[in-house]
Amino acid sequence: MRIDNPDVEGNVRDVDANIDGEFSVDINVSDIDGEVDANIGANLGDDRGTATPENQKATKYIMKARDELTTAHQEYAKQASNRNSILAVRPTLGSFSWLPIKRHVKKAMDHLEEGAKYARGGQANNVLALEHAGYFLLLGAKADGRLIKAFKHFKFSRDRLYNESLVQSTIARRRMNTDWKEARDIYRELDKKIKPEGLNVLSQLDERYYERKNRQLDNGIAAFIEFDDSLKAAKQGLERVEPGVDAYLGDEFERAVDEFTRASARFGVANSPLTVTRDKTGLASVARDFHTVIKTMEQATEDLRRSSQGKVDGDRLIYYEAQRSAKQHIESNETVKDISSFEDIRL
Repeated sequence: MRIDNPDVEGNVRDVDANIDGEFSVDINVSDIDGEVDANIGANLGDDRGTATPENQKATKYIMKARDELTTAHQEYAKQASNRNSILAVRPTLGSFSWLPIKRHVKKAMDHLEEGAKYARGGQANNVLALEHAGYFLLLGAKADGRLIKAFKHFKFSRDRLYNESLVQSTIARRRMNTDWKEARDIYRELDKKIKPEGLNVLSQLDERYYERKNRQLDNGIAAFIEFDDSLKAAKQGLERVEPGVDAYLGDEFERAVDEFTRASARFGVANSPLTVTRDKTGLASVARDFHTVIKTMEQATEDLRRSSQGKVDGDRLIYYEAQRSAKQHIESNETVKDISSFEDIRL
């Protein structure tokens, strides 16, 4: 659809009319080449549609489009668990559907396509600003949906890690990566193409609101990069715990030193990214809990390394002191205590 106006250059591809549950729909705003006046918000009137009355048909379609986008925003915001705000739509949300948002944005775009045929001057600016608002809602919801799916895969991967189903943990981690990478691609499109200056064409949106949501999505994607690094390194650490414990209990203390050294080092690597997860993503508390578990495993395996080294060196004091410390660390965390590879050390 092209805005047929010499004052406003720009064209927007139709939203795919295939309303389905997949996220493979190609929402591409790469053809938006029109410039939005930096002061456009001041020229749009109130959000009920005091569009420049050069053409009544254009005014009618612009008002209908604005109503649909207002409803799209409502559908987006009401899915938040405890706040009616799209800023409360975070990866930890239990369920989320972008389809209602997509349907209303599609209807709005249809109205805008018709309105653009008659729009002149300020009306054409209205059309373009509303298109940007629609794509912001659509791409934001699409990215949120992917991050919510990524979080579900993260939880499954983490839980399989804790019960040492390491193959299943890896499969879930890779699925998590697929989702957050798709969210990243959507976010990049949003960040590159949406012009926030005119988003106050809807009373629910403005440039600051856009920036906050934009930053939230960016930080959420960064958190999943951290989760990927941590899950991978923690798995590598756990792979060394069972052979280390077997060697320790079998009096093969030199081998135990080697296994526990490797395990503790990998747990240390797994821990480092988890200290920077941002609160605004809704993932900070999850990262802190994960950090606590991995830190406990790091401490316990370091204790077992020291105990094994004490035995190798003939230092009984270090051997028993470090063994007691390992048991205390394992007992201090309910999750670590239930990991089977550590159970024999507790006894």
